[in-house]
Amino acid sequence: MKIKFWGVRGSIPVPGPKTVRYGGNTTCIEVRSDDGDLVILDGGTGIFPLAQSLFKACRFSFQFSFPATKFICTAHLIRLAAKALSAL
Repeated sequence: MKIKFWGVRGSIPVPGPKTVRYGGNTTCIEVRSDDGDLVILDGGTGIFPLAQSLFKACRFSFQFSFPATKFICTAHLIRLAAKALSAL
């Protein structure tokens, strides 16, 4: 499994020269299984560079050919699901 953080900021994106070291996009996390399945956790402004990366990879590989199953989960839904499961 591989995990890549495309954004880690809070609710206000601040990309620019002052945030190059740690990044300035809001939360977007790419999770890849060993089988190549893609899960995107939260779709903040970091989803834009992730999408650019995916489209670039499509030009050189048919690995991302469609139709494919993709999942986008927001952190809010994850918290709600965790809360609901803990109530069981």
